[in-house]
Amino acid sequence: MNIAEFVDRLLESRGLSEAQLAELLGYRSKTSIARIRRLESGEQSLNAFAHRLRRSLKLSSEEDRALSDAIDCMHWQEDLPAVQRIAGFLSGDVEDPPEPVLQELLPCRTEAAVTLSERYADAAQLDIALVNCHHVPIYRSLLQLLRCGHAQVRHYLLPRHDTSDTIEMFRRVADMALEPGYQPCSISIDPAVGHHGLLASDIMIVTLRDAAGSHREEMIIFDRPGHGTILAGARPGDFRRLLSLSELDCTLLKRSFEGAASPQDYARFILEFADLEQNRTIYRLRPDVCIDWIAPDILRAALEPVLCDDPELRQAMPELQRIHARRYRNNFKKHQPSYSVLRQSALWRFAETGCSADHFWAMRPFTPRERVRILSELHRQLRTNPYFHLHLLRDNHLLRDREFILYEGVGLLITDMHAHYDLAHGHSEIMISHPEFLRCSRNTAPACSSEAACWRTARRMRCFSR
Repeated sequence: MNIAEFVDRLLESRGLSEAQLAELLGYRSKTSIARIRRLESGEQSLNAFAHRLRRSLKLSSEEDRALSDAIDCMHWQEDLPAVQRIAGFLSGDVEDPPEPVLQELLPCRTEAAVTLSERYADAAQLDIALVNCHHVPIYRSLLQLLRCGHAQVRHYLLPRHDTSDTIEMFRRVADMALEPGYQPCSISIDPAVGHHGLLASDIMIVTLRDAAGSHREEMIIFDRPGHGTILAGARPGDFRRLLSLSELDCTLLKRSFEGAASPQDYARFILEFADLEQNRTIYRLRPDVCIDWIAPDILRAALEPVLCDDPELRQAMPELQRIHARRYRNNFKKHQPSYSVLRQSALWRFAETGCSADHFWAMRPFTPRERVRILSELHRQLRTNPYFHLHLLRDNHLLRDREFILYEGVGLLITDMHAHYDLAHGHSEIMISHPEFLRCSRNTAPACSSEAACWRTARRMRCFSR
């Protein structure tokens, strides 16, 4: 529904004329309403119209949603379908069509049709090369195989210029993207030539070891919707060689930090973040307070108990403090906007417990007085800093339990929550750098503004700190 259709329905349901609606909303004449209905109003006028409507009329929840949708349609126009798909990607709203049935090619070996999860349920080890499969509904089964611990998936993705197709692919792989055994990579191609044959197909090559220790290789070609054809290889490795891919042909989309356990590793890790954030516009979706909003002296005090027992961490502390102070200063002093969306219930949980959703493993919980300082400083920044924007989600079930950070001009970083910044336990990140995906992502923050809530939380916390 566009804004013209919304106004028409509103006038009809309320029994109003253009002139009467203009008078109710405080406009001098009905011309303003007529311009809105003819889609001739700019963004500022449209936002002002929406504000007057919500202030002067008691809109039902259905009318309010319709108004928001109409404004979105006006703002984004041809980008709206892509923006809606990205919103679905952020919320985990993915359709789950039936898994395709698999059948062997040779009649003499034909068995009853099976699904992926049925065929490989008893395999002792699986090494899977997945090519494309943007729209093949196999990812729930692959996730189950990954979580059983005996599967490794290397996913080769042919770059697509179609934004919707790219978004759809990331929606489907999002749940397994941060699993340790999954590695996505983009295939490097010459745009003038492109890829044909196998690398433009939807295929899966499986090298498996059964319980008896024997190895075999299969290639599954997803040749039509809902169906895959299985070809058996004569020797393990034959189908892999058909791909003719080397590491030089691929760009990894994921970083994993297995084996990076020392404080020096962590210092290098947060230095990369400091470089990404430096004087750059940032859009962030996460449950609650992030570590780079914590004043350096509060962070140091929270680490103090562990420093006494960990000489290695104590030795690295000056460097960690220097990097953290740089990030904290950049957050609030840079002349580039940052937009953050938090969950209201998660912020309350932080206020009550002193622990964030990804609280650093070596830190004690923040004390009530420290929590008051943190939230009060956020409120002060909201009142005085024109570059710092913070919003809260009222509906706390809209987002996956992940952190999404869009670095302007670089990419969208996805990190699992509750990882506690512990690089020694499989911390992983995905960076999406598709240009059109990033452009549409900027318009997708599902925020409802509630800037005063940080201040209300801080004031309530004061009673705990006395």
